[in-house]
Amino acid sequence: MEAVPDVERKEDKPEGQSPVKAEWPSETPVLCQQCGGKPGVTFTSATTGFAVGDVSNSLLRTDDAGQTWTQVPGINAAGGGGGCRLEDISFFGANALAVSTCGWVTRSTDGGVTWTKFPAGGVRLETTTFGVAFGTGSAVAVAVGGEGQIYRTTNGGASWTSIFPERVQQEFYNVYYKDASTAYILGSTSYKSTDS
Repeated sequence: MEAVPDVERKEDKPEGQSPVKAEWPSETPVLCQQCGGKPGVTFTSATTGFAVGDVSNSLLRTDDAGQTWTQVPGINAAGGGGGCRLEDISFFGANALAVSTCGWVTRSTDGGVTWTKFPAGGVRLETTTFGVAFGTGSAVAVAVGGEGQIYRTTNGGASWTSIFPERVQQEFYNVYYKDASTAYILGSTSYKSTDS
């Protein structure tokens, strides 16, 4: 993995694209307006979407292109306690993962219809987890978090391996896959991996 230098990037904006508002619109339901910081939002179709980062520590779903949001029953970051919150969400086909600040991973294998907190009866990821992403076109996913931790799954989130088992004074906040093998990990130091 190589560090990405701090350079100014000029991004070409394709015709017809406009910047996304940094805040929720005022007509957004109160449940979503209270999302602290940047909620993780993803849409799986033109009308169906999911969001995390809400103050109720919930996973939210919309089936009307974001006009209304409802809580997915029984899913929250900490099982009803602590200062945990779901931080990010990612989909690959029917597989979905949502990660929390307490290390819990919430997983769906049916496109978000049903969700299960993982690991069931096992050990949660060992540190605060802020970001998650599936590799393009694969069941490989990476979750990143506090203390320089990077976790990887090759089976859609059923099991996880720590890439860096030793703790370091570094925070990773997000991960982005450019393609199936190239990933960017963003944080207090950013990295690029070409063997993801």
